[in-house]
Amino acid sequence: MRVEGPMPPVQPAGLTACAAGRPPGDREPGVRRWLRGLGLLLGLAPLAGCAVSPIPHDIARRQQAVRALLPELQPQLQEGDILFRMGEVRVLNGQVNFSHLIGQLTRSDFSHAAIVYKVADDGVLVADVSVEGIERRYLNDWLMDGPDNLVVKRVKPDYRAVLPRVSQVLRELVEADVLYDADFREDDRKFYCTEAVDYCYRQAGLPLAEHVRIRELPGYNLWAALGCLLVGLNVNEPVIIAGNDRVGLFSSPYLETVLDLRAGAGPVLAGKTGPPTPTVQAAAHPGSH
Repeated sequence: MRVEGPMPPVQPAGLTACAAGRPPGDREPGVRRWLRGLGLLLGLAPLAGCAVSPIPHDIARRQQAVRALLPELQPQLQEGDILFRMGEVRVLNGQVNFSHLIGQLTRSDFSHAAIVYKVADDGVLVADVSVEGIERRYLNDWLMDGPDNLVVKRVKPDYRAVLPRVSQVLRELVEADVLYDADFREDDRKFYCTEAVDYCYRQAGLPLAEHVRIRELPGYNLWAALGCLLVGLNVNEPVIIAGNDRVGLFSSPYLETVLDLRAGAGPVLAGKTGPPTPTVQAAAHPGSH
């Protein structure tokens, strides 16, 4: 049966009470709004750090910022360096920056990590894992996804003998064209961004940080537990996070800070920060993580 007349407009998710056609005083209770959106938000959790960010509305300003940053950043980078940043993955019609929610869940300034793949005359290549799988991108292109809270870390001098093996493992992942791990499975077949970084160094005999169960993440709470239940995530699954000074890759005692461009941090010279160098034996042929 054909219905004559215009179709009624479809209200997108995330509208305010007024925009959705309800009187201003008839707002949904806070708990109900949380429950309505939580399944979607937590279902997108695996994409938060590694997703390809949409074209930003402030692209001209971002291009200018990246052009200003490259002359300072590129000359300091070496192959094997780890780049940390806060991404800008938005959901619910762009109303929610989910990367920031991941930062809250992990108590971190970062939602994403990648490795410097190659330093060449025509630019720096970054090996990065997104929902498209692993890929190599020029640094200026990678930064266009979001340069916020950028920090560069490097393995300390006493452990740089592992770097050739790190590069070899990274090349093997690129050549295998590994897929994105949306389920946080610890099986060495698919990878999310921080998992790939961890894998390369762990395979080289230098495990950078302990894995943490989802239920043990610093910001894990009732809402996170409910979201994991809704989307079927195993809260006992060990994950590797970008983290902070106490947990995750960023806390690794085997890394030193090369450059810290977080607001208020100022440039940091390599070797001037970080905890005392621990004692560890780098293995030539390690086992899997």
